[in-house]
Amino acid sequence: MKGERERLEIAGHKVTLVSRSDRSGFWLDARVPGRGRIRRRVGETRRGAIREIRKLLDAPALEERDAPTVKQVAARMLRFKATGEMRLGSLEAMKSHLRKHILPALGREMPIDEVTEQCLADFREGLLELEISPHTINRILTTLTQLFKFAEEHRYCVMPRLPKRMPAHPEDNVERWHLLTPAKIEDLLSHVASPYRPALTYVANTGLRPGAALATERSWIDASEQRVRYPTSVLKQRRAFTQTMNCKAAEALRMGLASSPDERAFPFGYWTLRRRFDEAKLAAGLPDVTIKDLRHSFVSNLLDAGVPIHVVKDLVGHSSILVTQLYAHTDDAARRAAVRRVMVDSNLEVTPLGEVVPDLGTKWAPRRRTKMVRAGNPAESEGNLVGHLGLEPRANGLRIHCSTN
Repeated sequence: MKGERERLEIAGHKVTLVSRSDRSGFWLDARVPGRGRIRRRVGETRRGAIREIRKLLDAPALEERDAPTVKQVAARMLRFKATGEMRLGSLEAMKSHLRKHILPALGREMPIDEVTEQCLADFREGLLELEISPHTINRILTTLTQLFKFAEEHRYCVMPRLPKRMPAHPEDNVERWHLLTPAKIEDLLSHVASPYRPALTYVANTGLRPGAALATERSWIDASEQRVRYPTSVLKQRRAFTQTMNCKAAEALRMGLASSPDERAFPFGYWTLRRRFDEAKLAAGLPDVTIKDLRHSFVSNLLDAGVPIHVVKDLVGHSSILVTQLYAHTDDAARRAAVRRVMVDSNLEVTPLGEVVPDLGTKWAPRRRTKMVRAGNPAESEGNLVGHLGLEPRANGLRIHCSTN
């Protein structure tokens, strides 16, 4: 844990108070008998952090309490997450991981403090036997980590050693993308039912994630500047973002607001839009395309059109330019066109082969013994005439032999 560390003794325990360098407050880092290692945020100010540490250390030890079951802890964590700022899609994915994988493997009625490290290692090995991608396995393991962090923060158990994540690489996800040209996207959208076509048109012309696009409200739109200002709670990166629109995206918003009964531009949910998209892709003969490919295609088409990569990063709200670089695919034609843009003409005069090369002076090659061929003595080998640079030294009385003949 990075930051300024201060060692204190509070309630008979030696603890470390860490002031994070990213100004996220004060954090506790301590090992307490009966509770194991505690690492958690304890307050914004030093005085409030010390007060919170005293409450934690004065609480009863774990052995004096009855630990809840894994199912009970999972239900409490989901209620806690639902009252916070967690996105609906992430919450649904967490519920699915718990219901399909974690609870059946660990046991719904097993006390949370009886889950051993061997149980967790066996759980990871069981995930490897399933036909799921490393990315999905890592998401399930992330849900498992959040479950035990929640249990430790509420002093239900001491967090065990959790299984390691899979070494997933971003390039593995690129292979599953289906990048569409603007013509293919127009053909795909032509098969979408008219009430839902403006929403998908808005997604295709802005590169927004469908969930964020469906959350667009009338008060966020600046029609004069053709911009939409999204608050922190809507986007995946959890920061405010201003989306710049083209004329097609602005027209799609106007059509959506004209038919909407409330403040939202598109008055329906994600899964309703997803079902209509799946119907349209089958009608268009693109069964492998997903709704996320609209965002991927938007970024790829911008790069293919020659838009600078830092501008593309700002348009789609990527956290790093390294993410945007995943979309940069070049072919031979693009590379040839690129090098033609920077051709430098220095009025070179090409000397035909076989002519005498101008005198390069004594520094044309390192000094070494070179066997020369005297005029009128063809018995000697002509191959020894040429130096290691492929140029014949100029000398009177010698025949000129081209090194390429």
